[in-house]
Amino acid sequence: MISDSTTVGIRFIARVSALVFVVLIVHASASFVYAQATPSGITRESIIRYLEKDLFILPGVGFRQVHLGLDFSRVEKNWGKPNTTGRPSLSARQWIYHLGSTTQIAVRGSKHVDEIEVRGAFNSPIETSDGVRFGMSPHQVISLYGRPTQGDLRRMRYPARGIELGFNNALLFSVTIFKKTN
Repeated sequence: MISDSTTVGIRFIARVSALVFVVLIVHASASFVYAQATPSGITRESIIRYLEKDLFILPGVGFRQVHLGLDFSRVEKNWGKPNTTGRPSLSARQWIYHLGSTTQIAVRGSKHVDEIEVRGAFNSPIETSDGVRFGMSPHQVISLYGRPTQGDLRRMRYPARGIELGFNNALLFSVTIFKKTN
């Protein structure tokens, strides 16, 4: 006859063995999927280079390589020639850069960058340093920034932060960076 403590011990060993077996299968599957999905050229250095790209925009500042106050010759040196150029007014110029089919960045100013506007879809890689992403609702933005000091739920302006957010069909589609004001 098997005692109760032996039965409990056998059940415990069986459960631990089953758990270890499941963990091994999941680990092996994940390793296989990662190996299949990850090109062999992916290294720690390439990931760091990817993360260093200008994917984050700082309110009141701009991007790391192209920011407010930067001379347009430096913009071209850092980002290359724009896809499109224009003049929104007699004294200002506008350079537009396209990131794939979902994101466009407009850099505006006369001699120096005075404003940066990013327009994007929900799958745009650009986001603010505070976590505001394209496709967010006005209420999600308010949860991060608080109520806007100017505007409404279609155009929210935060002068003290140097950012204006535009919404279309209650989804964020444009982020404009400008000099902070009090």
